[in-house]
Amino acid sequence: MTWTVSGHTFLTERYAGDANRKNSIHIGIAERYDLVVPKAGGPRMQAGDYIHFNGRSSKFSEGAWGIIRVYDKEQPDLKKLPAGYSHRNEIPAAQPICPADAPVKTFNVVAMDHPSMKFNPKAPEAIEVDFERKIQITNPDAKIYAATVSGTLRLPVTPSRSTALYVLGGGGLYNFRNFGPGSAMSGYFGNDIQDPFAKSNTAAFTKFGYNVGAGLELGIGTSALMIESRLVSVSADRGTNPSFDKLFGNRGNEIRWVPVTVGIVVR
Repeated sequence: MTWTVSGHTFLTERYAGDANRKNSIHIGIAERYDLVVPKAGGPRMQAGDYIHFNGRSSKFSEGAWGIIRVYDKEQPDLKKLPAGYSHRNEIPAAQPICPADAPVKTFNVVAMDHPSMKFNPKAPEAIEVDFERKIQITNPDAKIYAATVSGTLRLPVTPSRSTALYVLGGGGLYNFRNFGPGSAMSGYFGNDIQDPFAKSNTAAFTKFGYNVGAGLELGIGTSALMIESRLVSVSADRGTNPSFDKLFGNRGNEIRWVPVTVGIVVR
C-alpha cells in the first residue's frame, strides 16, 4: 500500500537532511515510518483542507482516508502544541501560492473519456486488486435497446409519388445497460450505484424518450432508397420517485444523439 498526503511533503528519513522529499510513500507488511511534515499548509502555508489517503484503490473505497484541516487563526476548541506555532510562537503568515519569480508555463490539455482507451493495449478488461476482487479498467459505452411508436407524414414530390420527403416523430422506452462505472453514461445515471469491484456490472436503466426527424425516399421501381435522421432525447436524471422521476427524470438533464439511417423500402 501507499500513504499519500496532498499539499504537503515529508522526508523519507526523518533525521536525514538530504533524504528524498515526497508526498507519498510505499509501506509494506510490518514496516513503520516516522514521517514529519515540516509546515502546516505546505511550503506556502496555505489554510485549507488537505486529504490524506491509502493509495490502494480498494482500501480508499473502504474509507482509508481523512482530512488534515489547516487554520490561519486560533480556534477556541483546539489547544496549542507544546512547542507553539513556530519559533516566534505565532501562526506564520500565508505566502502567495506562486512566488513572484516563479517561471510561467502554458500547457494545452485535452480531457477524454473514450470507451476503449487503455494505458496498455494488452491490458485485460479487468484486473485483480486483492482477495479475488476485480476492478474494471475500461469504460464501455452503454448498449441501448428501444421500444418506440412513431408517426410519419409523407409529402410526395413527384407525380408518381414514388419519391417523397417525410417528417416523423414518436416516443417510447429506452433501456441502457452494460456500461462502465466510470463512463460518461454512468455520470448521467449516477455511478455510485455501480460497484467498480464487482465481477460484472449489470445495472440497467429504462427511461422515457422522444424523437423527431425527417427523411427522403427516392423511388426505384417498386422500391425506394431511403435516408433519414432523427433527434433522440432521453430523460436521464436518476430520481427518487419510482412513479415519475425514475422514468422521466429531470427535463434539464437529458441524453441526446442524432442517428442517420440509410436503407431500402420495399413496397
